[in-house]
Amino acid sequence: MVGLRVVHANGTPVGFTASLIRNLMRTVDALPIGYALGFFSCAIDPQARRLGDLVAGTLVVHTDRRRHDEVIPVVPGYVPALSMPAEEQAVIVAYAERATQLTAARQIELASLLPALTQTGGAQAVQRLLGYANHIIGR
Repeated sequence: MVGLRVVHANGTPVGFTASLIRNLMRTVDALPIGYALGFFSCAIDPQARRLGDLVAGTLVVHTDRRRHDEVIPVVPGYVPALSMPAEEQAVIVAYAERATQLTAARQIELASLLPALTQTGGAQAVQRLLGYANHIIGR
């Protein structure tokens, strides 16, 4: 609702164990009174993490609350020749979400890192990745 999300320190989604540890540590954060320990840990940590986040190895991050279909450029969907796991599909969608914020040269540079997937180069590789993203989100 407020555009916040908890992720591991490396940016991956939080699982049950990390979430449990983080929330169990909330009682320690509340010590000695009024979340003083949690406030102190936020004040001294460079990433302003509370004690529960430090122990669980998590971060609270701001997220863009817009839906994928609002930010991904509309191009004809393209079915990948290779089967991709969910993590790789998420990377393709993330690339497409940020494409409009990148220069054309940077888009091409990033797309050229995946020649086995795009099977092409230059601006055509960018269009192919955007097509994959459109296919992945169901366009």
